[in-house]
Amino acid sequence: MDLSKLPKLSDTPKPPSNEPEKESVRPDYARADLDAVDAGASAMLWVSMILGLLCMGIGRNFASYTIAKMTGHEYHTNATWAMGPQAGQEVAYWDLQGYAAFTDAGIFLFGLSMVLEGFALAMIRSKLGGKRIAISISLVIVALATLVNLYTATRLLGIGLIPLMSGLAVALGGYMAIYQWKLLRVLTSGRAVPMT
Repeated sequence: MDLSKLPKLSDTPKPPSNEPEKESVRPDYARADLDAVDAGASAMLWVSMILGLLCMGIGRNFASYTIAKMTGHEYHTNATWAMGPQAGQEVAYWDLQGYAAFTDAGIFLFGLSMVLEGFALAMIRSKLGGKRIAISISLVIVALATLVNLYTATRLLGIGLIPLMSGLAVALGGYMAIYQWKLLRVLTSGRAVPMT
């Protein structure tokens, strides 16, 4: 007698197989990562652009100095030596008291890194390509700005000054670098970034 032709009397489920399921848990984690990145990107875009432009304005003397040097013009500090062998001569930009040039450079570079971060986050939310390149450039600039501000803060502490702006730039720069590094890891993993 052929048992395969008899009607099935029960709906007993098959025993679980030892093979892993085709769907893994990773896509759920990836989706959560991307949702968190997307939620943070909206707020960070706004903050980065506004604060970045403000910092670039505060450190604009460094930009003016750099443009003057690149175009072969003189940069005037409008400060003169009061005493010593150079009395009456104009003080060079990098010789200004209180490491003013370093402070300007650090704050301007930090502002630039924030603006670049804002553009990179805007690209992530768009359908444009080059997202990894934009985040990579932003990450390099924020790392450079953080190092310049760390150096400046150390020098200012050495002469007894409180490096408020440089210290804040170091703290926020570290946060930005960590955020951008995680974002770059999400982008390089091959997972799509949500477009909202």
